[in-house]
Amino acid sequence: MSRDALARRTRTKRTAPFLAALTGLYLFWSLAPVLIAVLFLVPKTSSLGALLATGYFGGAVVAELSTGEVGRVVPALVLGSLVWVVNALRNPNMFESFKA
Repeated sequence: MSRDALARRTRTKRTAPFLAALTGLYLFWSLAPVLIAVLFLVPKTSSLGALLATGYFGGAVVAELSTGEVGRVVPALVLGSLVWVVNALRNPNMFESFKA
């Protein structure tokens, strides 16, 4: 076995667990919006879904602002606001817990 092949094999063995962890994170972040949407669509858990969607879209806003892409913030802001409007229309007594 040549030195290059041995070096590649050693490097692959060292990075394989890291790549496996990254794959797990990618799977989680790709399934998170699906879980949030399901929670939002079920009437009993719609407030929890709205809260999680707000956090998800807020994270998208922060990520875009941190990279300087101000123009790409608008869709996340619109969708985040739309989640609360739809939830308020579906559940009119949602804001009663804020009353003093």
